[in-house]
Amino acid sequence: MKTVLILGAAGRDFHNFNVVFRQNLDYQVVAFTATQIPDIAGRRYPPVLAGRLYPDGIPIFEEKDLEKSDRGMLGRRRCLLVQ
Repeated sequence: MKTVLILGAAGRDFHNFNVVFRQNLDYQVVAFTATQIPDIAGRRYPPVLAGRLYPDGIPIFEEKDLEKSDRGMLGRRRCLLVQ
């Protein structure tokens, strides 16, 4: 399974998730980054939209905080960045 971090882009990030990753067992999306939607960081992409593979939803981080959260979230695993 490949670990994925999706970089935010005013909704395109959520679209990419829904089209490519939402029900794809080959990937685990660990977070989105917030770049263009005000006040979205610190929230979660809701479980009802994320689907059955993500019962707790998916966290959304500020890009500036990515280094801190990346270490705790990913450890030393490789991560695929999606823009």
